[in-house]
Amino acid sequence: MEKTINDKSERIFIGKAYIRYIIPAALAMIFGQLAPLVDSVCVSAKLGDTALSAFSTVSPVYYFFNIIAVLGGMGGGIGIAKASGAGEKKRAGRMFTVAVIWTAAAAIVLSVLCIIFIDPILVFLCATAENTGYAKEYLLALLVGMVFYVLEFAGAYILTDDNDPNLAMAGGIVMGIVNMIIDWTGMFVFDQGIWVTAFGTVFGAFCGVCVFLIHFCRKDRMCRFIFDRKGYEALKIKEIIMPGTPEALLYLIIVFQVLAGNFVLSRDIGTSGLGNAAVIENLELIATIIIAGISEAVMPLAASYHGERNEHGLRLVKRFALTIGVILLFPLVLSLLIYPEWLMIFFSVDDPIMREVLPGSIRIMSFAQLFVLVNTIFVNYLSSVDEEKKANISFVIQGLIQIFFTLLLARVLPHDAPWYATLAANIAVILYFAFYCNMFSDLKPDTKTDLMYITGGYASSSVIKGWSDAAKKYLSEDEFKTVCSKLLYPFENALDPKIKVRCSFIIIQSDVDERSVVLRYLAKHDITGTQGDTDDEDEKRYGEVICSEFNFARRMIIYFKDQKER
Repeated sequence: MEKTINDKSERIFIGKAYIRYIIPAALAMIFGQLAPLVDSVCVSAKLGDTALSAFSTVSPVYYFFNIIAVLGGMGGGIGIAKASGAGEKKRAGRMFTVAVIWTAAAAIVLSVLCIIFIDPILVFLCATAENTGYAKEYLLALLVGMVFYVLEFAGAYILTDDNDPNLAMAGGIVMGIVNMIIDWTGMFVFDQGIWVTAFGTVFGAFCGVCVFLIHFCRKDRMCRFIFDRKGYEALKIKEIIMPGTPEALLYLIIVFQVLAGNFVLSRDIGTSGLGNAAVIENLELIATIIIAGISEAVMPLAASYHGERNEHGLRLVKRFALTIGVILLFPLVLSLLIYPEWLMIFFSVDDPIMREVLPGSIRIMSFAQLFVLVNTIFVNYLSSVDEEKKANISFVIQGLIQIFFTLLLARVLPHDAPWYATLAANIAVILYFAFYCNMFSDLKPDTKTDLMYITGGYASSSVIKGWSDAAKKYLSEDEFKTVCSKLLYPFENALDPKIKVRCSFIIIQSDVDERSVVLRYLAKHDITGTQGDTDDEDEKRYGEVICSEFNFARRMIIYFKDQKER
């Protein structure tokens, strides 16, 4: 049967959803990444380059805790978005409950273990004789409240996937502001040591978590605590954390990459090399403001479309992310390639070795961020569509190549070996995505998907009549009657002739025996009065309208299944 493809409205919905996610994510990242930047600037100005190098020494500890945060936060958030796309509200609540409990418990256990074994850990992290005191003081203060850092990190993922990116942004902003205030007053007003910057980090995170609690006032939230023993038996931890494993593997590999780099830099250059690494890490933090804002928006959108089994929508999400990501990141990269010294100004670098080496290092790593952007988008996409294994393989490739080249180039280019290795590893991952995963080939707009019919425009009686006539070609007689009586007619009756409402109407043949009909419209609130999902809803309801918020738009969807298969 001939397909009808007119996806202008759907592209508009995706664009608005991206704006909705990117702006809050970017603002949250600005304040969130400014906080460690201010940590570094304050410590460098007050205590010198040796104390600054302690941040590079301790940074792998952050990545270990990030592993917990992304397993519980990203994994749980993607699961919630998929459950929302499939209309399984109670299941989403059970996922949220288990994810939060597991995340908090794992963070506390790891913190206690790190405190007990802090001295051998610092040796393992390549702390030098000069900066060990600073590193231990900072790390101890950090570990005491690290559970709040993990919960804030994980909570931002979950809120974003539960259609509340603005609150995720507010929590990140509060965390950053509190952190910066404590840094400045603690070091320059109360004359405290490096420990106060760690306290600012964890106390700021605690304040961010308190902001997140406002989310529980929303009536239409998917996140809710459901303490159901029977539900937990049916819901395995592995199922919740699995979507977060690619990102978790990334952080694990970063740990070994940083350790390899610190080993090379501390051995061949000493504390000056670790100071270089601290500046480069702040460069990556700045780039992450853009990269994370773009790539994190991929997850709720892709997971929701995946829940609908809407392959055409998935392709639109991927194309939009790559296009807008390159447009936003390129100016930063270009400025650092032309004049890298502007980044060094913030850190009051006095060490002659650092002043000589850093400009070249900054150029290499800034160029590498373009590849990091593309790879991060692809990883988040694969994690959202049950392709975690492909994403995991990409991290293994990246980690092995980066560690190998770091050690290989150490004797030839001791100052820049880790940065050239980063560039080579990310290029290798791009090639893997291109030739093995075919991530670029399906960017082409074509009709080789399960999508049978898509159109859109501003809703009116005549437009809806056109949808009704078209639906007859793709649905059985009973399905057509159900769509008209339960979806199209109630929507038409709810329209206000004074208000323009942009819509899209989609028919998807998910597999041989299952179809779905999706009506999406651009509105902040349900206009039909049929938003009556209950907490008891736990499975798809075939032939019944399921209403929910789909990112920026509202969604009404009906699933059909052949009688013999029900």
